[in-house]
Amino acid sequence: MNARKTPARTISNEAIRYRAKLRPICVTMYPSGRIGLRLKGARLEVSVDARTIYDVGMKIRVASLKQNAPGSSRRK
Repeated sequence: MNARKTPARTISNEAIRYRAKLRPICVTMYPSGRIGLRLKGARLEVSVDARTIYDVGMKIRVASLKQNAPGSSRRK
């Protein structure tokens, strides 16, 4: 894969109510490996490192697998 030189922007299908309007989430991928999230029409952008998003996603997946594992409903 080639390294990205310009930010790539997209608008998701998910919407969040903000200031009495449903606003879609705008996602921006920066060349430095950061991902920016903001609501369409809003100025505030939250920027997160891609590695952090991956780590949190994996922790959620592992927790979900542990919760749904056979025998996990036993009382200790």
